[in-house]
Formats: sequence, C-alpha cells, structure tokens
Amino acid sequence: MTKQNYPRVLIISHNPFDLNLSIGKTFTSLFKGWPKDSIAQLYLHNQVPDSSVCSNFFHITEEQLLFKKKEEVGVIVNADTKEVSEGQDAAIRNYIKEMELFSLGRNILWSFRKWSNSNLYEWIEKFSPEVIFFAAGGSCFSYDIVNTISKKYSLPVYLYYMDDFILPRKTMNFLWWINWLSLHQSLKEILPRVEKVFTIGKDMSLEYQSRLEKECIEIMNSVDVEEFIKVSSEKSNSNRKTIRMAYFGGLHLNRWKTLSKLGETIKKMSVDGDLSISIDIYTNQTPERKILELINQPPYIQYMGSVSSDEIIIEMKKYDLLVHIESFEKKYTNKTKLSISTKIPEYLATGRPILAVGPRDISSIKYIKEIGSNYVIDVMDSSLIASILGNIWEDRSNLNSIGEINIGIAKKNHSANKSRENVRLVLNRRSC
Repeated sequence: MTKQNYPRVLIISHNPFDLNLSIGKTFTSLFKGWPKDSIAQLYLHNQVPDSSVCSNFFHITEEQLLFKKKEEVGVIVNADTKEVSEGQDAAIRNYIKEMELFSLGRNILWSFRKWSNSNLYEWIEKFSPEVIFFAAGGSCFSYDIVNTISKKYSLPVYLYYMDDFILPRKTMNFLWWINWLSLHQSLKEILPRVEKVFTIGKDMSLEYQSRLEKECIEIMNSVDVEEFIKVSSEKSNSNRKTIRMAYFGGLHLNRWKTLSKLGETIKKMSVDGDLSISIDIYTNQTPERKILELINQPPYIQYMGSVSSDEIIIEMKKYDLLVHIESFEKKYTNKTKLSISTKIPEYLATGRPILAVGPRDISSIKYIKEIGSNYVIDVMDSSLIASILGNIWEDRSNLNSIGEINIGIAKKNHSANKSRENVRLVLNRRSC
C-alpha cells in the first residue's frame, strides 16, 4: 500500500493513543500501520500518550487554561516533553466526570477559547491535515474546537462514537439538561461539516443514522486475532476440580455491584458443595475500601490488582472462562445501552467462553447472546445466577469447543485488519 493511499488524518479526542485504556487502545487498533508522518493527534486529557503508532501529538488541558496565558496554552508532545503528567487517579477522574456541575464548569472554562492561539494553528499548518477524525464525546467544548479547525482549514469531519452521548435520558437533574442541550447545539453546528459517522455497533448505527441523518458506518472494536492465537496456553481440563473465571475491566458505573452479587452466589454454591468456581478481578482502578471488602472474599472472589498491556493476553488465557459485567442500575445503563465493550473482542480472541452479566437491552449483552454458545445472565436474580453457574459447571467438558467458536467469531467480526482497511478506504475516498 503506497503512502498516497493514506490521507493525512488529524485525530481529535479527549484521550490519546494508549495501550491500556479502551478509547486509546481503539485508536491503536484502527491506525496501526498508518504512515507516522500521515497521522497526528490533538488531545485534551492530562495523560502520557503511547507513540508506537502515532508520534505527533498536541496537548491542551484544563490546567493550562487555568494557569497559563493564552499565548502559552498548548504543548507539542514528544519523547522529551516534561510537562505531561498522568494526572488524577482513574477512579477519581471517573467520579468527577459524573458530576454535572463539574461538566458545566469545564464547558464554561473552554468557552473562553484560550486554546485558539498560534501554538495550535502553527502545529496544524505544519502537519497540513486532509481530514479530521473526531472521537466525539459528551462535552460540547470539544465540538467547538473541531468545528473551528474544520472551518479554518476547510477540512471534512468524520465522527466516531464509542459510547452514547446524544440520546436524552429520564432525569430531573437540571444541570444534566443544561449540559445535554449545550452538547446538542454544538453537534447541530458541526453536522454540516460531517461527512460520515463511525459507530461502535449495529444498534448505535441504526439509532444515530435516524437522528443525525448522516450515513453511519459500523466499526466494531477490533483486535489482532493472530496476536492472541500465538500466545501459548494450556487448554481447559474437563476433569478439573475448580473452574477459574476472571474479570478484566473497570469497576466504575457501579459494575462492582454486579460483580459483588455474582461473587456472593459463587461463594454460597461453593460452600454448599454444589460446584467449585472462583472469580479473579483485574482492574487498573484501586477500589475504595468498602468496595474492596465486598469484592475480595478469597478463594471465591478476589481482587488481583492491575495487569499491563504486555501481560494481559497471557493472564486472560490462564483462565477457563472470562466475565463481562454491566451495571443493572438505570442511571448507568443509559450510558452504556448502545455501546459494545472493547473487552468483548479480546475475550473472544483468547479462545475462552464468556459469561456476560447485565441487562438484556444493553448492546454488549445482546451481542453476546446473539453469538450463542456463551453464557448470559440478563436478570439480576439469585436463582438465575445459580442456574447459569450450574450450567457452566456441567458444561466444563465443552468449554474448549466454545472457545474455538469464539475465535472464529473474533476473526469474522473483529479483525483489526478489516476495520483498518474500512476506515482507510472511507477517509481516503473523501480526501482524493
């Protein structure tokens, strides 16, 4: 593939390329193999980027807007940059982001437009992008930035949604409605410059195409399946005395409550002698003490800390079955209803069966159910949990065959090569 087939793409997002966090991993997956001098990223979060795929970064944060003069806002990030730090703990960030007053304050801070200066525009002009790939979030200020850059340089915009930010919710929170209406106004202003919209799955494409009146292209989370296959591991032994399960992911959005309920049932059934199943929990967050007490009851359920991107495949393949969790609380299901977790393609590629626990109308749960063969608990009912755990125990001689099916599904639906080529073709079509 020649370099002419790759347009110079400016990625604008809150988070940078990363090997651990979901959106950052998605960037890495979609743009791996892109010529480095044809890709650049403007990001708005206090985080050190991974430079394995992209090495041209420009960084703007709230700290800069608060404490620097306009002409000093914005930093070119490279291997020698000293200013970028990891910022707050992930758990604190997730908690703060859920505070509507904080979101309103952020939008007001960015509205003073100290970011619109020669530092940013000189960096953009030096790169000379042909298209903008915008990982659209739930804050109106990022839409304003994209709209400004798009107009100034006559650049087409491609939106990419991984989570649902634009649908209304049933809430009496006045501040939430202020933020949502501001977001919709910003989205309305940018839409004339939007060529197409990438979405994370079928449900989101159908909903957004109707609302935005733009062509929506489904780009599901993807993985390099061969990278998972080549990691050696022992196959599950049907005669094992214990089935080992593991959860890899965040505890935010009250997912820890679902894990705790699952762990309670596992403990009860194990003590009663009906089966012998354990679940280990890996997360980059450090749980609060009260949460840790509920999800750390070895040997039935226990918190194992974090695992690096270099080791995660090896760790996943040590287990007989992998667990995907969603919250059952309406407040949080509204945020995840149309999204499909980045973890699901990874789970499928490991060749391990999946136990999915979450509401039946969540896209991630619906998707795993549609796949078949795997295990789904879509109602938070103790008897149903016990029944599914009993099925897993009885099926332990079939776990390997379910895993083989999952690898085939990962190749068909989540091939990184297919997703990259799709994105490249769409972006290149407009830049020609």
